[in-house]
Amino acid sequence: SILRVENLIIAVPDVRHGKAIAQSQKLQGTFEYTRNGQALIATIARVTLIEEATAAYNYGIENGLYQWSDAINGVIDFGGGTSSGRLYTSDGLLLREASITLPGTNQLAQSIQARLLKETGTSADLSAIMDGIESSTYQIGRNGASFITHFASTRDLWLDDIRSKASAQWSQYLNDLGEVLLVGGSASLAADLEERSEKRFK
Repeated sequence: SILRVENLIIAVPDVRHGKAIAQSQKLQGTFEYTRNGQALIATIARVTLIEEATAAYNYGIENGLYQWSDAINGVIDFGGGTSSGRLYTSDGLLLREASITLPGTNQLAQSIQARLLKETGTSADLSAIMDGIESSTYQIGRNGASFITHFASTRDLWLDDIRSKASAQWSQYLNDLGEVLLVGGSASLAADLEERSEKRFK
């Protein structure tokens, strides 16, 4: 019934984001609440923000996912609104100047939406398109328009955009770049990127 957390670590897209910092500070302190009918008292001594990509990088290091631990390695975290790319030195230090924000699945859905609008004359809901991508039905709802004929080409353009932006931002590091882990809710859409990079992006 009594819980003490010395350091609550929370993964966020960017640790420099002022709103995230302010919200995290509200979690420090002692709180009384009821859960499943049981009264609890929890004390959180400290809150530490860690970037989502850093959590993935640490996981990759700890589980031997990087073949060249003495190289610069990276992470691309595929999200809905945006994706983020981060590079780390062989000592595990974040190269802040190499941090990039990339298009998320929302941009892919917008491209499909534009093609469907041209084809059907009706604007499809973005969340319905994203649901169709996630379920691999490539359809709006149960009985709506199918976008299977547009999916592969729009996905390829979306991935090309991500790859070219990452290559441009990381150009000075490419000679020393080992591998980049592709993580996040939409990472499965980047399988083609893994094949084209000969699994340097994986």
